[in-house]
Amino acid sequence: MAQLSGGYQLVLLPGELASGQLALTMVVRRTFRVGLESTLLEPLPDADQPPPLAEDRYDGGDATTVPPTLETDLVPEKARVDVIVLGKAYAPGGKPLAEFECALQVGKRREALRILGPRQLQWQPPRKLDGKLQPVPPLFSAPQPVAEVPLSLTLAYGGWSWLVPDDETLRIQRGVAAVMAQEAAADAAVKAAAPPQADGRTPAVTAQAAAKDAEAERLRRGDGSEGYDADGVRLWNAAASNDGTAVLSIDEFERRELAEQARKLRKTDAPAPQQRPLRQNAAGEWLEIDDGAQLMTDAALAEMRAELAQAPVPPMARGDAEVVINPDGARHLDDAGGAEWDATMRADLANVDAQNAGARQKAAAERRKAEDAALAEFPRMPCPTNPFGVGFCIANHPQVLARTRLPQIEHPLTPLTPADFVRDFQRLDAVPLPAGFAVLPRHARPRIDRAGPLPSDLGGWQANLDRQKKQVDVTTRTGAQTLRAMEQREKPQQMQPGYYNCALPALQLAELRGDEEVLLENLTKSGRLYFKLPARAPVAELDRGRGVERRDLRLDTLVIDAEKQEVSMVWRAQFAFGDWDELAGYPHLVGNVLDWDAAERRERDDAEALRRARGDGTQILDLNDLPPEPAAYAPVARAVAAEQPDDALELPKMGSYVQAVDDGWAERADEAAAEAAARRQKEQTELAWRAQSAQALKDLEALEQAEQARRVEVAAALAAGKPVPPRGGGK
Repeated sequence: MAQLSGGYQLVLLPGELASGQLALTMVVRRTFRVGLESTLLEPLPDADQPPPLAEDRYDGGDATTVPPTLETDLVPEKARVDVIVLGKAYAPGGKPLAEFECALQVGKRREALRILGPRQLQWQPPRKLDGKLQPVPPLFSAPQPVAEVPLSLTLAYGGWSWLVPDDETLRIQRGVAAVMAQEAAADAAVKAAAPPQADGRTPAVTAQAAAKDAEAERLRRGDGSEGYDADGVRLWNAAASNDGTAVLSIDEFERRELAEQARKLRKTDAPAPQQRPLRQNAAGEWLEIDDGAQLMTDAALAEMRAELAQAPVPPMARGDAEVVINPDGARHLDDAGGAEWDATMRADLANVDAQNAGARQKAAAERRKAEDAALAEFPRMPCPTNPFGVGFCIANHPQVLARTRLPQIEHPLTPLTPADFVRDFQRLDAVPLPAGFAVLPRHARPRIDRAGPLPSDLGGWQANLDRQKKQVDVTTRTGAQTLRAMEQREKPQQMQPGYYNCALPALQLAELRGDEEVLLENLTKSGRLYFKLPARAPVAELDRGRGVERRDLRLDTLVIDAEKQEVSMVWRAQFAFGDWDELAGYPHLVGNVLDWDAAERRERDDAEALRRARGDGTQILDLNDLPPEPAAYAPVARAVAAEQPDDALELPKMGSYVQAVDDGWAERADEAAAEAAARRQKEQTELAWRAQSAQALKDLEALEQAEQARRVEVAAALAAGKPVPPRGGGK
């Protein structure tokens, strides 16, 4: 529970550091307000001081839908200083702009962001290059003007994307999957009918061979050749009779005809539809409209022209509003008439918008549902650097692009371009980081790369892994795959202190003294906000029943709430202890904070360092630093060794000896023999398990190699438009 000390809120947090040392961490937090007439920060009243955050804070959602706004302060350590800004980016002067920049400067470190309005993506059909269709990058529309943009990673680069292959690759993948599924079902049927093997080995390879023999026997002709029925006709896909005549089933013939027609339709160069202009209704939705002209049928237009030809045209007096009716039915109005017509049209459009809003929303929901259904069969992958953002794409596919938005927060020097928009899913390590001043989630890279178990959790890692291996049933394919994965598992790296840093890498600073100048540009409605950090250097005091101990508190978190114009600072210090029993034995734990001025603190530290460097000229000898055998003792040690040779000493017999009879020696011998037998049995069991595991992994490798070769064989046949050959190279 947090307690107040000298205007600081503090919490004592026991735990393990990344080094393995147990420590009591004192977490200290203080919040300040930006003064209206001063550049210095003023601390909030003690009653209004918020305690250190005990849990993550989420605004506008939960951990599954949005990134954390702020993370808990209750962590044992941080390697660097986190700088986080909450709020929005505002267009200069409050006037909406299509693009502008905002910036944060802390001391000499300055970071800028590029802010854009909403943009649209337009898919481009592939083009032929060297006889092959090549994908074309999509088009980015111009950004729409925007007045403000929240500083959230939901508007920065990232998000989720579907992995959709091109049509030809998809056709081959589906064909290969169908063939492999059919053959796997046949193998499973053979395996189910086969009697269990006595040796306990996995029957996967044996079942495959049995299936191959059964298929060959079923297709064997009288003369011994394989692949024919009783009439001499081959039985797979496009077949050939004995005289070489191609034979197709009706179903196969229809399937090929439909595929050929679809291929011809895809090759037809149909003109691209013209993009219709958009208008924005009162609800802010963009709708397709025409150019304002009323669309009429030919019959209605002819009737209107006939009426106009018969109507008398009165003479026009000078100064009258000029209304000219052209033969094509268009009316030209003066300014007054045009304004009235425009107002009437806008009112009518607003009414239509209100009436059709529900229908449009329903149509949009149905369209989105249909798109989801079309993409459901394809894997969906998150952006490794920011799963909550927008703009991440790994497939140049129209339906994927229709569901993808472009980021509104970018790095000024590395904007997203159409050329690098679609990413290679096999090179996700090259995906860019999101831009912003917000919190990077724990499971996002590069932060997750620093995560790992603490040293206390790594002690029994190998023993636990060996125990888990022996619980796996290696007689099944799934068990063999699990065992192989365990064999390939490497010992994880232990936790690194940098994992606890939650700011984006660009705003993780090496150090903050606490008296730096801070400047915010276009992060407030006024345009600029300038202040200086309060120049405080607090000291932690801890009394655990053996006197007061002091540690320097290190500033490692700076949170700037630009909307509230508040600044929160978090310091941390560690007090080591031996083990958890020691912690339980403390009579009490009392923490306190001494509020120091940063300038005075630096003067004191400089004076202390100078005093230690000068000293008083006295050198202290530590006996623990002496060598184990000083040179002065060497002659004495050699003399003692000379008087005591290596041979065993002959001791004279003194007194009388009585022989003792031990009646328990036989029982102890039996126990030793039983222990030796148990050890041998354990060793034999271990050897048998290793041999069985090795054989299971060998069988699994052979099976997977055969399956991969079969996939390649089937894919090659489908790509060439040839019939799929039977397994085993049958004729």
